[in-house]
Amino acid sequence: MDTENKVNTQRAIGAFVGGAVGDALGAPFEFKAGGLYSSTFPERVVGEVGEMTGGGGWSPGEFTDDTQMAIALAESLIANHGINSADIWERWRAWASSAKDVGILTRQALSAESHDGAARAAEVSNGGKSAGNGSVMRNTPIA
Repeated sequence: MDTENKVNTQRAIGAFVGGAVGDALGAPFEFKAGGLYSSTFPERVVGEVGEMTGGGGWSPGEFTDDTQMAIALAESLIANHGINSADIWERWRAWASSAKDVGILTRQALSAESHDGAARAAEVSNGGKSAGNGSVMRNTPIA
C-alpha cells in the first residue's frame, strides 16, 4: 500500500473510531434537555482522564444505534467491495431484530418488504415528517 493510501486508511479509521467514541460519550445525554451535561459534570475536565457514564438505557462506554448501523454498513462495504443496497438492507434488518434501540423512522423503513422505496414509504407513513439526522451520523464508512 502506498503512502497516500496508508494515510487515507488511517484517516478513515480515525474518523470511524472518533465517531464511535463521541457517540458513546453522548449516548447518556441523547434525547435529554439542554444543560444536563454541565449539571452532571460541574467540574471541567481538560487534559485528564474523565469517567464514562451510562444512562438512558446505555452502559458506560456503549455506543448507540447510529454507530451500530455504521458498523453494519462498513462490514457490507468491505464484503461487497462497494455499495450493495440489498446487502446493507439485510444487515440492518438483522441488526434491528435484536437491537437495544432503533429509531422510529429507521424501524418503519426496515419493516418494508424491500429496500426499494423503504425510506420514502416511512416518510409518507409519518405524515411527511422526517427530520432525523441519524443518517448523517452513520455514513462515515461511505466517506
